[in-house]
Amino acid sequence: MSVWGSLGWAVTAVLAGPILSWMGLLNLWILYAAMMVVSLLFTIKLPKGRVVSDQPVERQSYWKVMVSSKLFFVFVLLGILISVPNSINQTFVSLYIANLGGSHALIGWSVFLASVFEIPVFLLFDKYLKKSPKMMIGCLVIVSGLYVLRWFLMSEATSALHIILIQTMHCITFGGYYYIGTSLTALLIPSQHRATGQAIYALTWGGISGIVAGIAGGWMFDFLGPQTLYLINTYIALTGVIGFFVMWLKVPKRVAFV
Repeated sequence: MSVWGSLGWAVTAVLAGPILSWMGLLNLWILYAAMMVVSLLFTIKLPKGRVVSDQPVERQSYWKVMVSSKLFFVFVLLGILISVPNSINQTFVSLYIANLGGSHALIGWSVFLASVFEIPVFLLFDKYLKKSPKMMIGCLVIVSGLYVLRWFLMSEATSALHIILIQTMHCITFGGYYYIGTSLTALLIPSQHRATGQAIYALTWGGISGIVAGIAGGWMFDFLGPQTLYLINTYIALTGVIGFFVMWLKVPKRVAFV
């Protein structure tokens, strides 16, 4: 599903500019409505799934699921330190490009390059990533370290072209972190509560970080400037890297699956 999502996002980024110029901003609702209708038509033929588990399904609060695994709890907390800078970038990178003189077309290409290369990253991780908590947390240290490098480079950018080139790192940073995080959640949470665990992971990665990014990120962009904003992102992500490294040191090579 992530592969098709990345492909759709990349294609949309390239087509958005020409379609917007052709239809006009006020007529975009027609396109949105048509796409929604087509999507709903596709759902008619979707097969009905049935969850099969050898464990009894119990209603559990989000908090109980979080604390059911200490590793998962720490992973979620450290993940916020990585996801907040990512959400800030996702929200304000287009304004950064515009401030540096970039056109709307360049903004579209930056999104395209950031998304299209996620596909091979997802496929490679799916094929070669060893499904063990120790290995996955070690990979998170590396991927989060690349986030630190990415935000530092963004703080030093002096042209819109620099931003677009740096945005290509999105494929390995976001793609790698999201895939590893989803797989790690599936390992650390009992099967009967796995859907809740994935919901917590998605909530912290996209929901909480998005709220912080919109409020704190907007204030920093206005009053501190984009260079300082990305430098702060660098330090936030670096804190997450240190946390994941300590976590990796403390996790034994063999962890009992839940």
